[in-house]
Amino acid sequence: MFRERIDANDRHAISNSSGADASQDQPTPSISAGGSIRAGRNIQTAGSVRAGGSIEAGGSIQSGVTPILNASSEATAKNNAHEPKLTMPTIKRNKVFVSYSHKDTKFLDELRAHLKPLERADRVIVWSDTQIEPGSQSFAEIKKALAATKVAVLLVTQNFLASDFIHEHELGPLLKDAANGGVTILWVLVRNCNWRRTQLEAYQAAFPPDKALAEMKAERDSAWVAICGRIETAANA
Repeated sequence: MFRERIDANDRHAISNSSGADASQDQPTPSISAGGSIRAGRNIQTAGSVRAGGSIEAGGSIQSGVTPILNASSEATAKNNAHEPKLTMPTIKRNKVFVSYSHKDTKFLDELRAHLKPLERADRVIVWSDTQIEPGSQSFAEIKKALAATKVAVLLVTQNFLASDFIHEHELGPLLKDAANGGVTILWVLVRNCNWRRTQLEAYQAAFPPDKALAEMKAERDSAWVAICGRIETAANA
């Protein structure tokens, strides 16, 4: 009888346990499309949204939301297509850049004196590093002038060819632009030097290099006049 009482108690405990489990399995309201509440066992979804407001498994955004995003992206693209595009301003090449060695300033002064009437007549715009204002960044000013150069006049001497700065930062860029058709090279043999061993041999001199200007006396002014004529023609081509 004692065992039967235990068995009866066990059966009662099992029955209560089953009842508790059954109560946990009772249907739980779920949310269906359109916002209504539908009976179901439990909510199996992972929280994604689908058109109409229902909850769908997977976590991705379904129709009803994605088209809105696409429409917004398309509208943005169309608006961007009508916006004006920013372009870098083009630098006009109109300057006559005179490259020389500071040891040969005497010949720069002679050239500038012969070019002055052409400058007053607006036939040429001459630039040399003597025009750099005190306190300015010399290298930056030279680069700016090179970018606006149409004609390069090179006063060639042994000092000109020996200058590493001229070779790297003036002659090099000028010859590169000349190869691309952006600059006309006019070089002048001021003093005898090894110009035939340089790239200048490929370019015609502004004045026949049979005799260097430094060796000329009375005829030197005539040579400068002829050189200025070549400069004017190239600058206004």
